[in-house]
Amino acid sequence: MQLLYNRVFLRHDTGMHPENKKRLEALGPLSETSIIDGTPYLSLIHTEAYIKQVKAAAEQGQALDQDTRTSPDSFLAATQAVGAT
Repeated sequence: MQLLYNRVFLRHDTGMHPENKKRLEALGPLSETSIIDGTPYLSLIHTEAYIKQVKAAAEQGQALDQDTRTSPDSFLAATQAVGAT
C-alpha cells in the first residue's frame, strides 16, 4: 500500500468530526507528494449539478448530509485527492 500525502488535505477542516485532520497528523511526518488537479476527472463519475452542489456547500462550510461536513477548502482538498488516485 502506498500513502500519498499533500498538506492541502489538512485544509479539509471538519472540526471535531471523527474523520478530521488529526488522523493525518497522527501518522507523523509524511513526505509531500506532488498531486495533479483532479477537477477534470470529477465529471467522469459525478453530474455537473452534483459537482456544483458540493463546491457551493464547501464554499459556505455547509454539511452535505448528517455525516459529511465541509469547510471552505474541502472542495480543493477533494479535487487534489482525486488527482492522487
